[in-house]
Amino acid sequence: MPPKRNKSATPSGVTPTGPAAANKNWETALTSAVFEENDWRASLSMVQAEKAEDEQLISALLQAVQQPLRKLFSVLSWEDTLEKINELGNPKTRKTKDVPMFCEVTEVAKSIMDVGEEITVDLMAKLIKFQLLTIKNNDIARRAAEQKSIEDIRAKAGLNSAGKDQGGKGAAKGKKAAELPVPTKDTNLKRRGEEENIIKYIDDEPDDGPQHYILIVGFCQPHLISALDGLGIHVSNIIKLGLDREEELEAPEETVADENHHSTEDQEVETLKQKRQWELDVFWKQLDQVLNSGNMGSSLSDVARLNYNVKIHLLPQDKGNTEAMVNGEEELAFGAAIFEGVACLVYDSMDWRRQYSHYLSCIRFIQVPETCRSIQQSRPQSSTEVVQPPRKKVASEEDPGIQEEPESPVLSTEVDMRFYCDLLDRIPTEIPSVPFILHCMLEQVVASEQEGSDDSEERCDKTDQDLISYMLSSVLSLPQDEEDNKDLMKNLEMHNSPKNTDQKHPLLLNHHDERARRLHQLPVLDGFDVIKIEADIMKQSHVWTNLMSRHAESAIDRLTRSQELLHFCTDKSMSWSELQRLLQLFVFESMPLTTVDESGCIKGSQSDPPNPTPWDNPVEFTKHLYWSNRRIPGSAKSSAGTDEQTGHEVTVTDLQKTLIRQLGHWNFVEKHSAYVFPQVFQSACETYRCVNTFHCCRDNAIYVICQNPMSPQRSCKEFWDASLHTDVGFRNYLEYVADSISEWTKQEEEKWQMEQEKKEAERIPIQTPSETDRKRDSPISDTLEPYIREDSLKAWKIEQERLEDEQSKKTKKEKGGKATPKVGERIDSVKENKKTPLSSKKSRDNMSKTPSSATLPRDKTRDILETPQEPANEMRTNVFTGYSLNGKLVQVAGKVQSLYPCDGGQIDVESFHFTQGLTQVKVCVNKDGHHFYTHISERKKEDKLKDFDMFSKQVIKHKRDGSTEVLFTDGTVSTSPDSGPVCVLVPHTLLKEEDPIKEMIVDTKDKKGKADSKVNTEDEQQKSTENERTKYYFEINGGSWTTTTPSGSRVASVAGKEVKVQPILAYHATDPFSGTAVVTREDKVLSVLKKDGTVIVDHADGTRITTFYQQGELQQHLSSEKLVRVEKAEFATVIMDYEGRACDVIFGDGTFISATAHGSYKIYPHGGGVLLIDKDGGVVYTSKQSQERSERNPLGQYVMNHRADVLCHVTDPEGNHFQVNADGQVTITANGSETKEPETETELHQNAGFKTHPPRLFVVHEDCSASELLRAQDVEDLLQKAYCDSSIAILTDPLADSQQSFGITLLRPCPDINSHWLSSKQEDDIIPTHLKSRKWESFPASEKKTPGPPFGTTLGCSLELKEKPPKSSSIHIHPVLECPDVLLVRQMTQHPPVTEALRRNLQDKVKAYLEQLLQRENQWEKMELKDPRTAEEKVHQNDLLQLVLSLPDAVDPPVAMEIRPLSADVASLYTQAVRAAQHPHELQEKREEKVTKCVNKKKQKSLWENRINQHRQELQEQRRHRNALRHHIVTPYFHPELKEMSLFTDEASTTI
Repeated sequence: MPPKRNKSATPSGVTPTGPAAANKNWETALTSAVFEENDWRASLSMVQAEKAEDEQLISALLQAVQQPLRKLFSVLSWEDTLEKINELGNPKTRKTKDVPMFCEVTEVAKSIMDVGEEITVDLMAKLIKFQLLTIKNNDIARRAAEQKSIEDIRAKAGLNSAGKDQGGKGAAKGKKAAELPVPTKDTNLKRRGEEENIIKYIDDEPDDGPQHYILIVGFCQPHLISALDGLGIHVSNIIKLGLDREEELEAPEETVADENHHSTEDQEVETLKQKRQWELDVFWKQLDQVLNSGNMGSSLSDVARLNYNVKIHLLPQDKGNTEAMVNGEEELAFGAAIFEGVACLVYDSMDWRRQYSHYLSCIRFIQVPETCRSIQQSRPQSSTEVVQPPRKKVASEEDPGIQEEPESPVLSTEVDMRFYCDLLDRIPTEIPSVPFILHCMLEQVVASEQEGSDDSEERCDKTDQDLISYMLSSVLSLPQDEEDNKDLMKNLEMHNSPKNTDQKHPLLLNHHDERARRLHQLPVLDGFDVIKIEADIMKQSHVWTNLMSRHAESAIDRLTRSQELLHFCTDKSMSWSELQRLLQLFVFESMPLTTVDESGCIKGSQSDPPNPTPWDNPVEFTKHLYWSNRRIPGSAKSSAGTDEQTGHEVTVTDLQKTLIRQLGHWNFVEKHSAYVFPQVFQSACETYRCVNTFHCCRDNAIYVICQNPMSPQRSCKEFWDASLHTDVGFRNYLEYVADSISEWTKQEEEKWQMEQEKKEAERIPIQTPSETDRKRDSPISDTLEPYIREDSLKAWKIEQERLEDEQSKKTKKEKGGKATPKVGERIDSVKENKKTPLSSKKSRDNMSKTPSSATLPRDKTRDILETPQEPANEMRTNVFTGYSLNGKLVQVAGKVQSLYPCDGGQIDVESFHFTQGLTQVKVCVNKDGHHFYTHISERKKEDKLKDFDMFSKQVIKHKRDGSTEVLFTDGTVSTSPDSGPVCVLVPHTLLKEEDPIKEMIVDTKDKKGKADSKVNTEDEQQKSTENERTKYYFEINGGSWTTTTPSGSRVASVAGKEVKVQPILAYHATDPFSGTAVVTREDKVLSVLKKDGTVIVDHADGTRITTFYQQGELQQHLSSEKLVRVEKAEFATVIMDYEGRACDVIFGDGTFISATAHGSYKIYPHGGGVLLIDKDGGVVYTSKQSQERSERNPLGQYVMNHRADVLCHVTDPEGNHFQVNADGQVTITANGSETKEPETETELHQNAGFKTHPPRLFVVHEDCSASELLRAQDVEDLLQKAYCDSSIAILTDPLADSQQSFGITLLRPCPDINSHWLSSKQEDDIIPTHLKSRKWESFPASEKKTPGPPFGTTLGCSLELKEKPPKSSSIHIHPVLECPDVLLVRQMTQHPPVTEALRRNLQDKVKAYLEQLLQRENQWEKMELKDPRTAEEKVHQNDLLQLVLSLPDAVDPPVAMEIRPLSADVASLYTQAVRAAQHPHELQEKREEKVTKCVNKKKQKSLWENRINQHRQELQEQRRHRNALRHHIVTPYFHPELKEMSLFTDEASTTI
């Protein structure tokens, strides 16, 4: 160790050494000692082997560092620590007198090791800090000594030069000059003839780096890093050192021989190796937990994990010669290569830290508030732990002026929800939707934000208005004059909400208008329109705004193109409406759709626009076809000498190539208004995976196909990822963020390089170039070679050697992966290495690089962030927007997979994984309109369900005011205002033993219910005093309960004591015919007791409890089962079976749920199917179609279980098996026998998904309305169900413009929203018929006897004398339904299917039109370069175009269907249709008669030809008048044209 320095020579920050500095509180002083300072910083890197066999790499690295090869590198190993403990641990045996400070820590470690115990982690951290402080002091002393030597050399050099000058002058005068003093021995100068012993180091450290680099090796405790962090020692990097084992696959036989050799001779070595491997495994396993355990602002988040793999061919070749391994030159070269790679890795990490600081400085952080109840999870701080201040925002050293972000605001968990709750309370609880709840939340946020603003007066005014509205509604309900009410409302500036007085009976609602079905009964109060609110919120959704953004302005020549189509493609066989429908269908058939690749991944949308088609834009299609044929070299159409007409032809094959699929059976059309279509489109987007859109130029409409792309295995998958910029630590930045912003980092690094070069160039004028180069490039010029002149030959030679060395280094890019040179060449290259400006070093040529996979921990994935595209000249601007989350990393990646069994079901599997969090899996099974969800977040063991008694034979009601009411099946009622226990014994302790104990009588009940037993507490306490010294007595307490029996007697208790109450009155009545008894009590409880044991009790609150018996079959014997049915208007009906321990719940729509006491359930939806839930959580759903098959056949059953390894599996009817595992993986086993390859390209594009999972096709018009094309099979199934329902009216009418198209209207009653789960009582009135009072309205004036049938007419024949059923009983007559108040309307248009003949007819017509366009294109090409028009003509043409455009456009012909509007008398139509459904033969006759009349009407002479001629004459007349006005042509009054015009006008008026 160097000698102790004087106090005056001690620089700032040097810790004094020696025993004089020791004190008794050495532990506290060691803990608080500062390691890093402003003028001295160190980089600490912990190097650890990956495996036990990699320890030889650590040994070679230690030897290279200790040689030493680099002056600024030191190593701290476990062996050095043991040596220090043995050297300084015993004060009696210390050899050194000047011991370092804090050496007392070695004494503690020595005492622990002497007793055979292991050193704790905290003590080990203090030992390491003690040695680090020693290394710091030695380095500062070395720097001070070097600086002093340099100053002395410069001083001596100046003295010698002065002496030479004086000697020259004296020699001229003949005088002897004075001799220089002899230099002392401590000088670094050498006399002439002495050997030069100079150690040259590799000086490749960066100029802006730390003052020292320390490698810590040999410590396998991962918690040591956290303990060092608590002592103020911050580890920068953790380097995993290992071999590149990808090449280690050689000589398996030698490995077996070595294992046999080891098993016989080296058992101890192998045991130590296994122990070491176990320690390494524990270290790398627990490292993540330790690094992530830091508090907010801890430097543990900045510890980087790096990897360095040594190429296996760098190992010394002679592995068997141990002596050569230890002392040989190859081992030295091997260690030097490892040291070089580790050093370069440390240098790179410093560059990455600088880039990380710059990245944080370029983020505009948004502070995320925290709630005040958030608890920071932090480990308890020990007495030796130094509290680190929280890290706000890391600022680079270059930008010291960067201000730290303010602290995150703190929010309270108490959120103001008053306005939110007030808005929700205005509507019933069963009708709110997600858009309305979102609106309420936004309104609450706005109200909360404005609470502290200047808008308090407006809020007070609003509150006053609400109060006035409420008071006014109460006043207006009082009886007073209408004029007074109007004056009052006028004075208060209140207005009545408009009432819809024109509403007719019944109210018609669209079948798809789900919003109106829920909210049509809500009135608009004070401008609070829920329907409008939901509509506005839904139009702000992403899917709707994205769809509306596809609309484009109508083309100028669109009307012209439509007229051309009308001219070429319409005739007597094809009308304009039929042409429009076919063109729309062909556009859908030619649309490119999203598909999947071979692995089932959904392909991204094509960036290039699709090619034009003749069904959408015939003109563009013609141009594309024309010019593409012209560009094909050697083609028949473009070759010279051929006929021009051959290039103007279009074949039918060209048209058929544009059709990808066939949709001829989609011949039904349904119109959706602009108000209803957003709901329909939102529902479709939630059901289908992909939504493809296409803008049609022909009619300026958007064609939408909602579809599910699938592979031949009937599946598809899609990956997604998302991330946010946050204030992450350096480790998370290096592993997860750096790669995603690599392009931006490279650009910023280039800017930084240019700035550094500019700064370096500014320093050049200050010094000469030779001085600058020498001082910068030769680190030994100032210390070891001060006498070399700048322009000397030796200086030139040194400069040439340096340039050659740098050129050779540039050719070696690989770190640690280079071939090992000879030892002499290695050491020479080490000695001759020089430092270059801008922190250059070996293999560090590219400063802008980001950490690669070779230097970071393996098995780490990085998500891609959005790279900003900012101008290059803005370096310090905030180019990112992030969130301050206290260092948390927010990156999530997910995968969505969909499975499509052939039975029409769908299984969606969504799994997403947070990079530093849990993986969650969600499985959704969609079948028959039902959705079954399974969520898996953490696999936890669930407690086994136990049997419990859920049949207590009473209904218990817990009210909001804290009271309880119990309703029994026999009519008994028990009520309690406080819901306390009936009786409870409260123990109390006696304060004094001599206090007298009085006898207390406790009212209890024995098994028979008698309350006459007494308990002597004194006797009981005397018995207890024999065992215990403390004496107790019991006090009776309890709640207040009142019980009313079925007979009217009452029993009450208050505080556990009986209270006498008066009984209530009861009235008994018995039906003389049926013997049914009726008991009516004063408390409004009605009981009916029948002879068969049935008991019906109607309680005062409307609850009806019926006890009845049902015949059941038990063990081949008939038995009577006792059942209890509970009914109430606001709840579903519940039926309980005591003996079977089962419970059934019946809902209003027919859904039936059966539950057992063991925890199993059976659910029967109203649409069919059954859902079975067992007690272990397993679920099996069987559809209605699967139920019709054999029960043993498991096909079509969806099995789900959230506790098993397989979450869901199903086998469809084709034999394809689909399985979803708990980790989100999907397994598909296709039935190979039924797998068929697609025969044609059309079948390939259409795939089987269109058959089992049909898409939805929409044509969205400019006014936001839409036409949906429906498949014939789906409509036929719908109509079949409608014909089976007698409450649905079906109206079919032929359309006026087509002989084969029909309009279909479905009218059905609109059920109330509560009717889905609420059911009415089984009997409206439970009073027997003979005990009911007859109504006065139907009371007869006189009693008359009704004669019965003649004797014997109702008896059977022969030996069977039974009563005959009436003759009319065999004919079941349905009651005629009256028209309800609200009807659901659904209107569709049925068109004839598209046949091949119709397709070919349209294709021929379009082909003729395209040939005309080709000829026009050819003529246009010839005329393009020979424009005969003058400039005036062009201006004149533009004027005419502007004039034409200023005129109103003609209205397009009807695009889709023309449904006859419903007449005003909808009620009569509905009633007639329902009655006609009861007589189908009459309905068929009327329908045939109506069709016949319509056909006959079509055969009449059409006036369409006259109208067209009239329209053409009017257009011609308009052109003539415009030409006359433009050229000032005035027709004489008596001109014959005026007479013709008047005659034409008279004829037109007569025709009209």
